[in-house]
Amino acid sequence: MYLYLYMYLYLCLYMYLYLYLCLYLYLYLCLYLCLYLYLYLYLYLWKPTVLRELRPDTPYRITLVPLYADLEGRRSSEDGRTKPLGGVRSLQVSDPSTSSLRVRWEPAEGNVRHYRLLYGPTAGGAEDTEQVSGGSSSSVLRGLLPDTAYTVTVVPVFSEGDGQRQSDTGKTLPRTPPRSVQVYNPSTNGLNVRWEPASGQVQQYRVEYSSLGGGASPTESVSTLVSVSGLAGGRSWGLLGAPGGLRPPVSRALGSTPLEGT
Repeated sequence: MYLYLYMYLYLCLYMYLYLYLCLYLYLYLCLYLCLYLYLYLYLYLWKPTVLRELRPDTPYRITLVPLYADLEGRRSSEDGRTKPLGGVRSLQVSDPSTSSLRVRWEPAEGNVRHYRLLYGPTAGGAEDTEQVSGGSSSSVLRGLLPDTAYTVTVVPVFSEGDGQRQSDTGKTLPRTPPRSVQVYNPSTNGLNVRWEPASGQVQQYRVEYSSLGGGASPTESVSTLVSVSGLAGGRSWGLLGAPGGLRPPVSRALGSTPLEGT
């Protein structure tokens, strides 16, 4: 009895495997025939023709004419338009200083020859141009005016022409005056002055000093420490510190020289 049961189970398992194999071969054959039919239709019936050397962003009318041995067939037409040349993506103006701005972007699609950067004050004025290579994705604009808003435009240049323009704005930092100006260690005819540097790349400082009663005598220093001598004793003095340049911000401090013998 057990022998018949084992034979029955073995036969069922064998039939199950046989049916599974037949189904697998059937699906494989169907897939192969579908792929063969697709390749046949694509290569012999649906094979597309690519029209090249067209102008970008231009409408075209395509006319298809079947040719027979003795005559032409009926014409069929369809309209289409080429895509425009692209522009950069994610344009960003950042990292401002008193005289520079950094421009970043993601490259435009296609074979970019170079990028042309146009920038000028947003309020109006002369526009400058800078050119960087087609492999670049950032540039630093230098020589800008402090505390000024700028509009920056990036134009990718292709062999076919200019791509789409993308613009962003940024603002340079204002020039801040020297900080923490201190007058210390007075003598009968001199004062020592020190301060924390002003913002930006300062070439030199101009220190102006005068008695509070009037009269100014300028002196210059390239550091953040200067000694002023030749002052009259027993008087109060006002000092003006400013980085060199056009209309610089200034910092003020007061000090007094003691009388001799005091």
